[in-house]
Amino acid sequence: MTRNENGESPVSVLLRGVLIYGEGEPTDVLVGDGTILEIGVDLDPATASEVIDAGGQILLPGFVDLHTHLREPGREDTETIETGSSAAALGGYTAVFAMANTSPVADSVVITDHVWRRGQEVGLVDVHPVGAVTAGLEGKQLAEMATMAAGVGKVKMFSDDGHCVYDPLIMRRALEYSSSLGVLIAQHAEEPRLTVGAVAHEGPTAARLGLAGWPRAAEESIVARDALLARDAGARVHICHASTAGTVELEHVDRVSVCRHAVELEELLARVGGRVGRVVAEQGRNAVFDREEVVTEAVSVLGCERRTGLHDYAAGILGNAQQPHTALRALGEVHEAGGLALVALVDLILRRPVVRKGFVEGEHGTFAVLGNSTAA
Repeated sequence: MTRNENGESPVSVLLRGVLIYGEGEPTDVLVGDGTILEIGVDLDPATASEVIDAGGQILLPGFVDLHTHLREPGREDTETIETGSSAAALGGYTAVFAMANTSPVADSVVITDHVWRRGQEVGLVDVHPVGAVTAGLEGKQLAEMATMAAGVGKVKMFSDDGHCVYDPLIMRRALEYSSSLGVLIAQHAEEPRLTVGAVAHEGPTAARLGLAGWPRAAEESIVARDALLARDAGARVHICHASTAGTVELEHVDRVSVCRHAVELEELLARVGGRVGRVVAEQGRNAVFDREEVVTEAVSVLGCERRTGLHDYAAGILGNAQQPHTALRALGEVHEAGGLALVALVDLILRRPVVRKGFVEGEHGTFAVLGNSTAA
């Protein structure tokens, strides 16, 4: 066995009898010092420091959640880095990104470094801090992006999530800085002047109920604007919780990515039998899902963002850093009901924005071993 840089034998773990991607025959995987050392059948247990009988369990690449709310510091009464990490690990997530709307706001290196260090202390998953784009999430002055990016937490994504960076000049400057820093801006796309008092998607249902409507233009106008700003700045912008078909169509603009799983989720729902929420009849170009069915959650269930509001089944499709559901149980139900291969579902989950890594010897990375709900 090779030794690490300190001359010590690395801690190694032998997983016995796992199903890689839930397919094929039971396989042994030897892992040591963060590297897959060997894959095969009936590997010698003497080569490992610890042997885990994982017979029938499914081995998958570790999931990454780009949008979690761990609430620490300031709102530990609702969630903490430790409880969120525990839930994430239970669902098969090995890394989460903690949004900046804490108290105080994560708009300085003091807060973002604290979040990173606290995640390392807990030691269950990698907790990556998301820095605020503007000071106090107020949209008036840029936060210390460069300082946060250079800190111990090495902030890679910035967002005022929950608040739109509505001032085009501020957003332009943020994108210019992000380009030079090599980081990503994640935008909460909502023109606030168009959504004052809005509580439901603007359409026949809201009109019938007498509710103030939320027009799709409030979202799409910001997405279109930021696409142009990102193009000119040579930067990247990610649109959180996309909820209209028009937003999804705008993804073809270079430098823009969206949580665009609406189409995939709609197809999945049709095959599963509509068990998650209610697909409204007025699809068209207005909206993919009715906001009364918590559109932001429904659109993003396949890997971009998780918040409360969906049925347990929907929240459990992948597991959840906010709601601790076991991923494979729901994935197994989808697999059985829709006839979709598990490896195809995993690829769909991790295809965007995280590139799925295969299991090969000598490869670094994280993975999850999850219970096989389809086993007898």
